[in-house]
This record gives sequence, structure tokens and C-alpha cells, in this order.
Amino acid sequence: MKKAWLLVIMVPLFLSSCTSKVDERTWTKQQFIDIVEQHYINDKTGTIRTYGTTDNEEYLLESMGLYYAWLVKVGEQQKAQKIEQAIFSQFAHQKQQQLFLSWRIENTEKATSTSWIDDRRIIEQLPTTSTEKQRLLATIEQTQMAGNLVMDFYDWQQKKASKRVVLSYGGDMPALKQVYSKAVKQGAPFFPEYYMVKTKKFTTLNKVHMVDQLLIAMNSEQAGESTHQFWQWLEQEWQTQDKLSGNYNRQSKKGDGVQSAAVYALASQYATMKKNDALANALKQRGQALLATNDYKKIHFFDLIWYAPETKK
Repeated sequence: MKKAWLLVIMVPLFLSSCTSKVDERTWTKQQFIDIVEQHYINDKTGTIRTYGTTDNEEYLLESMGLYYAWLVKVGEQQKAQKIEQAIFSQFAHQKQQQLFLSWRIENTEKATSTSWIDDRRIIEQLPTTSTEKQRLLATIEQTQMAGNLVMDFYDWQQKKASKRVVLSYGGDMPALKQVYSKAVKQGAPFFPEYYMVKTKKFTTLNKVHMVDQLLIAMNSEQAGESTHQFWQWLEQEWQTQDKLSGNYNRQSKKGDGVQSAAVYALASQYATMKKNDALANALKQRGQALLATNDYKKIHFFDLIWYAPETKK
């Protein structure tokens, strides 16, 4: 179990590294940092707002982890350390030797549950010698493991973990690879979202979120599984509709028509993984166009972060 657990931490969660011949947003590294610091970061707490306006007081650990990973990647160690400090000063909850990270803060109210994918992003960036890293790993192993799999959240107030694996969260454990092997055969073109550990069955949502589907597709490919049917559907959807929607009806396969910069960024990465650089470029450009207004009070940080420049300049 220890060996399988360590394998989970080795898989990168800032997936932009799988892009290749895709044009980048015209921001420089410093310009992107300036946007985040001027519009999204709370000067008092160092936390990142969901939207770029002081009227918004929702702060997600997801945002902190994604920005933290990007800062480390582009060599901004001092700024990364400030984000790390904000994570543990604002989102942490300690119970004896256990250490939890809240997935959300709204105003000053901290959620009493964790999120595995958010924890994982942060754990990956912490040095091996980090006390916080070791405590987080130990706490997750004590509270969130079942059948060699990590459940998606733990509520420290209720003292209960969920009983499901969220397939969009990914990982490299042998037990999880077996789950993906079964998941890709559960229907087409959309994947199931959850694996219930007790019943060993998959469950689905009627409202299909494309961000989740794209992450599941890439996780499956990384696990060595074919996602050909989903890939064919995505290509056809782009060709016939000239867009990808943020959500689809599982039965009718019709989209809601609402486009998302994050969907296009992840779809671009998926297209690169499938070795279609022309489509990857077209998808990335469509996402960039959605951000071109620079109206940050209407731009979700999750949409913004995928367009951060990848170079250290």
C-alpha cells in the first residue's frame, strides 16, 4: 500500500506540460503575475479570489494549488513560498497530529471538508523534507483510503470520508488503473464520473461537465487506456457545432451552448495528447478569445490559470 501511495504523488497535476505546438497567450510571466496580484489576490490574507473583484469573497484551495504549481514551474520560488504560507495559515485545520486543508473559504467561513485533488496538487509541490507534506500524507492515509484508493473528500467535523473515487482526480495507483480500464468501457461517448468503492459500480451524472470528461479522458490515456470513442465524438462536435459546450445532456448529447476557456484549454491539451496539433491550436485560440475582454471580475480563476505562460521569462 505504501508503494502504491507514493506512486500517486509522482503524477503531475498541472497538465499544461503536455502542450507542444500551441500558440501561447501573449502575456509574459510578469504580466500574468501582475494580473493575479492586482485582481485576484487578497492583500490581507494572500488567498486567491474566485473572480477578479473585491466584491467576491470566495476563495478556493483549487486556485491556490494551481497557482502554486505554476509559480514553482516557472521558477518564482519566493512568490510560491508566499502562496504556500497563505495555504497553511488560511486553509489548514489541525486536529492533534492530523492536518487537513479546507477546500473553500467563503468570507471568513471555512468549509469543514477536504478535496483530494486540491490536496494532491499542493502535496506534489512541497519538498520531501516538508513537515506539512508528511502530515498531509499521513492524515490522508489514516482518513481517506479504502481498497488502495483515495476517496474524494474527508469531513473532519463529521469524521467521515466519502465512499467514492472521482475519476477526474486521477492518480497512478495500480488499483486506480484497473478502475480506468473498466470506466472506458461503461458507455460512449461520455465516461462515468464516480466509482463507488463498496459496490464496485460506476455512477453517472445526467448533466455532463466537459472539464471532468476531459480530465477523465487524459487520466485514462495516461493509464494506458484508449479513449477513441470520446475523441471521435469531440472531433465531430467541433466540426459540426464549431464549439464545445461546458455542459452536455448525457442522453441527448446536446450541449448547453455556454463556452468555457478552461474547457478549451483542457481540450487543447487532450488534442495534443492525441497528436492533433492543428486542432489543439484552434481550441487554444478559441479559449484565448474568451479571455480577450480582460474583464477579470467576470473571469473565473480556473479559466484564467490554464493560459498562464509556460516559460520562465
